[in-house]
Amino acid sequence: MVTLLRMPLPQGGTPQRRSSPSSLIRYRWGCRRRSGNFDEYQFAKYDRSNLDVKLRDALFIVHPKAKDEAQQLLFDKITNKTLETPYTWETELSALGQQEFASAEAKKEAFAARWEELVGSGKLGYMAMLRNLRNFLTCGVSGNAIEDVAHRLSDEREVIRSRQFPFRFLSAYREISGICNGNTHALLDALEKAVLATIYV
Repeated sequence: MVTLLRMPLPQGGTPQRRSSPSSLIRYRWGCRRRSGNFDEYQFAKYDRSNLDVKLRDALFIVHPKAKDEAQQLLFDKITNKTLETPYTWETELSALGQQEFASAEAKKEAFAARWEELVGSGKLGYMAMLRNLRNFLTCGVSGNAIEDVAHRLSDEREVIRSRQFPFRFLSAYREISGICNGNTHALLDALEKAVLATIYV
């Protein structure tokens, strides 16, 4: 479906045919099959307003057949733009960033608490965690939360599932190595273990 979403639409409102008609049919068929595997959280997560073709447009193009009443209700939500806002680190921090705080310190504490909540929820993906190590340290996330992050970062099974290239861990290492924080060392150790796991798998 992502492929179809990224196909530009001409004024006529149908996908631009960069390839043969049979290729477009295969795209649609594949999208119909995949759409049956998504739940509301997954649909809402990737229903981004900055795309030229929205999820609603893709639904109209692909015309997936609902397998049951629950899925039809989900498709209706997409059509009516009533999908629930997904619980992701982007949406959570974006909402927090729109609030007003009495001081910079109060804002920092609020962001630290929200990061701790996200880490504890188990819904923070490996890549998102890897990308936000600097934020964890600069916001003053607690040592317990950092310990959880370090454990996940260095877990060989998590590393393998993440499919991250070694340079991702090296980049993260360089980014946080100069931060003066009592928890920095724990994350650096975890990154060293993670990059070794990618090499010896």
